[in-house]
Amino acid sequence: MRNSLLGRLVVRVLAVTVFFIAVSLAGILIQFLEQVDTLRDRDLSGQARDIASHLSRDPASAEILFDLPERLRAAYDASGGMYLYAVLDPEGNNLFGSIGLDSAIASGPDVLTKTREPFRVSRVVGGASAVFYGITIPVPLGDAIYFVQVAQGPNHDDALADEFLSELWEAAGWYIAGLVILLVGVVYLTVRSSLRPVNEVSRQAAAISPSNMDVRLGSENLPRELEPLVDGMNNALARIEHAYHAQRVFTDDAAHELRTPIATLRAHVETRGYGAALLEDVARLERIVEQLLRLARADNFMLHKDARADLNDVVRQVMEMLAPEAVQRDVDIELDAPEGAVTVFGEDGFLFIALRNVVENAFNAAGPGGRVLVTVGADAQVMVDDSGPGIPRTERERMFERFWRADKSGEKGAGLGLSIVQRIVDVHGGRCEVDDSPLGGLRFRICLRAAGKRG
Repeated sequence: MRNSLLGRLVVRVLAVTVFFIAVSLAGILIQFLEQVDTLRDRDLSGQARDIASHLSRDPASAEILFDLPERLRAAYDASGGMYLYAVLDPEGNNLFGSIGLDSAIASGPDVLTKTREPFRVSRVVGGASAVFYGITIPVPLGDAIYFVQVAQGPNHDDALADEFLSELWEAAGWYIAGLVILLVGVVYLTVRSSLRPVNEVSRQAAAISPSNMDVRLGSENLPRELEPLVDGMNNALARIEHAYHAQRVFTDDAAHELRTPIATLRAHVETRGYGAALLEDVARLERIVEQLLRLARADNFMLHKDARADLNDVVRQVMEMLAPEAVQRDVDIELDAPEGAVTVFGEDGFLFIALRNVVENAFNAAGPGGRVLVTVGADAQVMVDDSGPGIPRTERERMFERFWRADKSGEKGAGLGLSIVQRIVDVHGGRCEVDDSPLGGLRFRICLRAAGKRG
């Protein structure tokens, strides 16, 4: 399967875009994870200072007072045990704590001596063990040091990171997806519009044939990178046209130059009685030259867009011309044609040459005592059937090659007739088909374009 340049460009740009978006998000996440502990410590320290701000000592009784606002107390109570606080005396005993907490969140000498350093502690919440992350800060009250502990769950260290990613996707996910879709659409439309001149040049190149080799590829609106390619193609086309024209002129001139001496040679052979064998050789040489002339004219033939021909009339002219030859060869020739005109896009002179070659080829195949049936269809088709031996299917593709002959041992024919037919039919925008004939030999079908139809 051929790869699409447009598809490859879109896929690669999309891949690069997605890669850089992923790298950018990964970089943000890595930087966030590096700072998440610091952010969490600052958050816990703020909570601890907030709790400490509501501690006081009664000057008269030296009693420690804790006046936590109801709003803040309700927030801790509503957390389901995931946010904890505790106020400890200098010995580490719990003076005040959140619901269900009657001791220090974390105990031990290190906790009270290494204050402001985060700690981790396992606690049972809802019947399951959970890891809490907390901090202890000292609070001087009078001449003693008290302690405030705060901690928060749940049981993994990446809760803040998960929350960050969740909020990032909610906030920016659709934006990123929309950006990718928009980028793909812009790249697709941009590349497609940029390749439109390339497609036009390709269409022009596909339309160039031996009949219009003077056509050159246009370079309007073509990308700068492709201008050298188009210039090179045009230069190559100019060289090919020159060589092709020179070859056609040579063939035409050579055939014309040979006609006169061959005619003279034929006259000498006939008048001086050199024998039937030599006369047959001269006739064969004369036919080769005539076929070369037809080939040269076919190669130079260009069909005008307004050319019209009556296919029925052309076939009748061919049959009238070849009727004497059919009698001479003892070939039974039959015409089946509809009444009225069968108008096709074409030039009657060249259609005459093509049909004459096909019918003559059928004569040769049928042989003495054979039969040839020519059928004209109202759908702009001509079928020529013969009763000859036919040609193996494996060799039928070569029938239109120049100088190819089915009977390689024989001396009749130059092997140019069907190649001339193919050339003329191609210029007319038609096609040639070969199949088995009900008469036993081959059926040669020429399909042309009926006037009024687009082909």
